[in-house]
Amino acid sequence: MNLSTKQFWSRGVNKLYTFLSTKFREKTFNAGENRIKYMFFPKKQRKLNGQNVLAVCFPAFAGKGAKYNYVRTLRHFNINKLFLLDDIGGYDKGNYLIKPGVEENVKALIQEKIDITKPTKLIFFGSSKGGYAALNFSLMFQDVNVCIAAPQYFLSDYLIREKKYENLKIILDNNDTESARIELNNRLKEKIDHAIWLPQKVYIHYSTEEHTYKEHIKEMLADLKAKNINIVEDINNYTNHMDLVYFFPTFLIQSIKEILSK
Repeated sequence: MNLSTKQFWSRGVNKLYTFLSTKFREKTFNAGENRIKYMFFPKKQRKLNGQNVLAVCFPAFAGKGAKYNYVRTLRHFNINKLFLLDDIGGYDKGNYLIKPGVEENVKALIQEKIDITKPTKLIFFGSSKGGYAALNFSLMFQDVNVCIAAPQYFLSDYLIREKKYENLKIILDNNDTESARIELNNRLKEKIDHAIWLPQKVYIHYSTEEHTYKEHIKEMLADLKAKNINIVEDINNYTNHMDLVYFFPTFLIQSIKEILSK
């Protein structure tokens, strides 16, 4: 079986595992147009090797519809795991979980799980859109370890470039003006610059040969380093942004193992 065939079957198994997990575990936090769908996997208390850690996954774009990411990837880690769904907004579902009302609900849901599990470590992770969201929410909690892949940084630029106008309107709460687009574009940059809490450490995977690096990641890294944040970089050279799915799971597992070992 060659590598491409293995990858095909692996992705198929991942989809089936996530589908079945969703059927039995998906819940909704709050109600109305800003409700959040999620899955929570508590640490198995009967296993001696478990750690009191809470890992939160922020999802990427999934084409038409929305889906949970990396559910099966972390199946062997006996830690508390919270998987979020970003399914509000546009044909290509998602609002980066920052739409007014949604962002507040996500923060409240994470805080609820923190209050319940009382973790000694927090890990926020995600790729692409999920990477942006993971970094965004890490600025709202103390001592978060962040593991991300190829995130966007300047949202208006990206959404316009990709013609995701419906998603842009949802994020801007239908206030789609030039000034609102500029504010959104600089939103995460400004939050990093003025944050009370910064990530404890950022693990980041990216390729210098795909457009996200020059358009987003390069400046984001400069801003994070200017804040003296400890950064671990995993650098590749593929040209297609979507190829991160073949590299990030391994880096994610390695990063979480390192975080847990300390």
